[in-house]
Amino acid sequence: MHRVAVLAAVAAVCAPLLTACSDDANGAHPVTSPATRSVTVSTPPTTPPTSPPTTTTPPLPTLASQESLAGAKAFVRFYFKAINSSWHARSGAVLRRYSTSGCISCRGIASSTDNIRRDHGFYHGGDWLVTSTTPIPLQPRARPIMHTAVDVTAGLWKRSASDHLRRIKAGKMYVDVHLAWSENTWRVTSMVPA
Repeated sequence: MHRVAVLAAVAAVCAPLLTACSDDANGAHPVTSPATRSVTVSTPPTTPPTSPPTTTTPPLPTLASQESLAGAKAFVRFYFKAINSSWHARSGAVLRRYSTSGCISCRGIASSTDNIRRDHGFYHGGDWLVTSTTPIPLQPRARPIMHTAVDVTAGLWKRSASDHLRRIKAGKMYVDVHLAWSENTWRVTSMVPA
């Protein structure tokens, strides 16, 4: 029941980052909008593919460790690569390392990845690919807000071994990523649908 509460909290905070679901096994079309990606549920439950993709934590680029707008842009691109890596590796450790404890959406995603591992689920595809990131004007240098456009690739996932197979439809989303410079690195303080 805890994972349902976590997923509900994350969905409430960053709805476009998550998906609308349909339980209709007859192939009804899910509700979707241009800024959200959709998930359909099929039955019966299936097992994960036999050869999961190999994932490694992306290295933090040198530019991303600089307190500058260029550094903030590079960091946002790194963080979205880290989100993808976390989903596939099913571990939220990197997301926690580069976000503040107050970033509810960051913690929700990190916890969801951990829960997928604990419950023997999987996540394939569904990558979030940054197409642009632009600083919102008039923000403090050490606390920029980066308006970020993201393409979402198609994919499959299951919350647990006994869950139904869920499909992620390709789409586009926009997220305002709030950053803070802290302890010689950028950290995500909030991710808000834009």
